Amino acid sequence: MLAAGCGPGAPGPDEKVPQPFAACAPLTGSAATPPAPSPATGTGPGPAASADARPVARLRVVDLPELSLPCLAGGDDVRVGELRGPLVINLWGSWCEPCRAELPALQRLADSGRVPVLGVVTRDDRAAAAWLADELRIGMPAVYDRGGALQAALGEKLLPMTLLVGPDGRAAVYRDVALTDETLSRLVDQHLAGA
Repeated sequence: MLAAGCGPGAPGPDEKVPQPFAACAPLTGSAATPPAPSPATGTGPGPAASADARPVARLRVVDLPELSLPCLAGGDDVRVGELRGPLVINLWGSWCEPCRAELPALQRLADSGRVPVLGVVTRDDRAAAAWLADELRIGMPAVYDRGGALQAALGEKLLPMTLLVGPDGRAAVYRDVALTDETLSRLVDQHLAGA
């Protein structure tokens, strides 16, 4: 359990909540196209893609559920069941230490333009998520799922969780240790290559 005062905490009444997230609109077309890399985000270049082609893990494949989530940057809600890949979706919360550890790798993937990445702030406070994203320089598009509806629809109880969405809208579910650049690259190669 995190002790009070370990992070930036909730903003005071006179503090402005940062808005670090990109718009979701580029991800909601019939095929997701990578947004232009953002020079102000990420934590530096990650390692090059691994030449190791061994599968990371055998992942269960699911259909994306029919639900709509609000984009944290404003605009139209994102209809999760209509998303098509190649696309990486990551469910995270500011209170989740493994989530904090893997967010920079996900942002580097988003910045690379290799595949679009959508964050899903799950069972969290909007302000706390915005403060963490600002602190870690996370600017990928993100939606808000206060009650954890997506997580529940997928039958999962723990975070972080990453979905690798193919062109047909079916997603491979990764639920293991926090992602590194290498593991994330291998998952993309394994599940989204040629998509």
